Amino acid sequence: MKFGLPPGFSWDDSLKISNVPSDLTRELWPNYIVEESDIKEDEIAFEMTQDEFDRRFPVWGIREDSSKKLIAYISAVQLYTDLSKNSLPDEGWSFAANSYADKNTPNCICLLAANVNRDFRKNGFSEALIEKAKYESKKMGFSQIIAPVRPTLKHKFSELTMNDYLLKKTETGDFFDPWIQSHVSQGAKVLNVCNKSVVVKASISKWQKWSGLQFEKSGDYIIPNALAKLKINLVNNVGIYNEPNVWVRYDF
Repeated sequence: MKFGLPPGFSWDDSLKISNVPSDLTRELWPNYIVEESDIKEDEIAFEMTQDEFDRRFPVWGIREDSSKKLIAYISAVQLYTDLSKNSLPDEGWSFAANSYADKNTPNCICLLAANVNRDFRKNGFSEALIEKAKYESKKMGFSQIIAPVRPTLKHKFSELTMNDYLLKKTETGDFFDPWIQSHVSQGAKVLNVCNKSVVVKASISKWQKWSGLQFEKSGDYIIPNALAKLKINLVNNVGIYNEPNVWVRYDF
């Protein structure tokens, strides 16, 4: 099925979470989100075959027919959570990404990332990715999709809390943020802010490299493309970035 793809583009259902090209991800996400920190966190112990891991983390991509170039993809994870609540875990994306260690049988799909090459924007690919995810979720036997959404324009309003940012509306009453509004337009319900969605801890030197800034005293700093302020502690030689996201849910 094409799911709104224009002529010259096709779905690639053969992608695995382990072989998604990193260049598309690095092009669209801040370096401090996609690169490894120099402060190691404890790893979650789990036992799972590679085939099961790939099944739990489905990926669907869009390729340009002429070049075979991957120009967009959406990744997800099968997980379990209490879907009767209108509030989902405060850990957001981190909760979803680490859910593979949960022994409970998955009861929904959680979207992790939806990336579209900048040269191919305004072609409706973001909407097509969501519709594809809905279709594939139904095939898997699920009736709900959840997603910890990273609002695309929040970085321009880093002084605002995420809750206050969500109150910003257009003249027509839509959500100000286009990515949040895109989800709502496709049938999603906005649930709650997940305040601890992505937490990055790194040394001061690492943050200076990532941000291009110099930190001469401890305190809160605005860094490029961040949704919240970076907290710098020179005494402990650590910077902590705590990014909030927004939970949305699709029922179908």
